[in-house]
Amino acid sequence: KNELSIEFPLNATAKLKIGVGNHFDKIFINGKHVINTRDAAVFQSFSSVSFLQIWRGITRAAVRHAISCPDLKALVIFQLKAGGRLSGFDEIQSLEYLSCMYGLNGNDLEEISRSPSLKKLGAQESKIDESALISLMKAQNLTDLDFECSNFNDEHARLISNSRRITKLAIGATRITRTGLEYICRMKQLNELDIWANDISETDLDILSSIKNLEYLSIGSHDDQTEFTPDGTFPKLEKIRSLKRVWLDGFRVTKKEWDYLNKRYENVRVTSIDDG
Repeated sequence: KNELSIEFPLNATAKLKIGVGNHFDKIFINGKHVINTRDAAVFQSFSSVSFLQIWRGITRAAVRHAISCPDLKALVIFQLKAGGRLSGFDEIQSLEYLSCMYGLNGNDLEEISRSPSLKKLGAQESKIDESALISLMKAQNLTDLDFECSNFNDEHARLISNSRRITKLAIGATRITRTGLEYICRMKQLNELDIWANDISETDLDILSSIKNLEYLSIGSHDDQTEFTPDGTFPKLEKIRSLKRVWLDGFRVTKKEWDYLNKRYENVRVTSIDDG
């Protein structure tokens, strides 16, 4: 694989590597420098790149240069910074995956929803509003949403429950309750759901069995959680007949329980296993 790691401001060696005109499978941008539009002009020098990770802050205006990289399929951003606005997403035909760890707001999500090719969106820590969520639901190819640690709440759950296109939904550490979960369970097409670290109790898990296509589930909470137990949770998971993969966060299981889980499911993750 042809990969490149660079930092801004670019040194002569980095400029030379970029200027060769090669295709890059992955480019990683690190350092402490916040990338602005002047810095981002270098993206126009890239001949072709599949994956671009900007593990720094980048201004909204500069993102337009990043998404304009030829053949770009995946863009991962650490943090959006003030400075202009997001634009140009309706013009990009190759971008399939976008992730931004910090800084997305409703206006940003509205613009992102205009992308005709986007299939997966990571909008962690984002500030969602109803208008933006409705726009994302209308995106013709978007099937995978990650709103972990955002302000996603029961009203947002009510709105997104009308979607028949979203098949993967991550809303861990958000603001949903059983009410929101009941709305989510109306999405019969869901095959992956992450609801860890929410105001949801063990008894609420019974309603998940109504999602007939659910293959992956992440539940539980932080390492010191006591709400979910193997004795109380496992029988409820058994009712989800389609379930194949589970992530039980905050669960400490015995070796016997671990063996049971691995016999029943294709892939299992727990916090710890007691070998004793």
